Amino acid sequence: SPNKGWLSKIHYNGTSWNQLWTSLYSNAGAVQIASIAEKNNTLAISGTVNGDALIGSINGTSGATHWVTSIGGTGSDYLEGGVVFKNDGSLNNPNEIMAVGNTYSGTLSGGSAAWYVLMNLNNGTLRKSVTLDGTSVDVAKNVIANKV
Repeated sequence: SPNKGWLSKIHYNGTSWNQLWTSLYSNAGAVQIASIAEKNNTLAISGTVNGDALIGSINGTSGATHWVTSIGGTGSDYLEGGVVFKNDGSLNNPNEIMAVGNTYSGTLSGGSAAWYVLMNLNNGTLRKSVTLDGTSVDVAKNVIANKV
């Protein structure tokens, strides 16, 4: 359905596929999960929901939602370029995720600008949002987030 995004954990045993769990994410508008990262049985997801950015944290063992939220401004915003766990010196216990994409909110020319967000993995609060706005169409497509 165009108004539901879904996420499944499946297993292939060499002869057949087994579905371990499936979670559906519904909205009045389109829901698209574009990127997934996994670490220590936690999934980070990003995408779009009804023209806003979608980002969340999911239990990779059960499929239960830790948190899922939409973020963005007055224009269309998309986090479809990728999502990753940020390395913060504790490689086994990251506490932030970074996602990238593009935004039309508050750009200089009214066109697309590259957009990076940093989220608290534990509670889903926005820690930082950066817009890179040139004179043309700008989109962030990939991300690696390491401690500097």
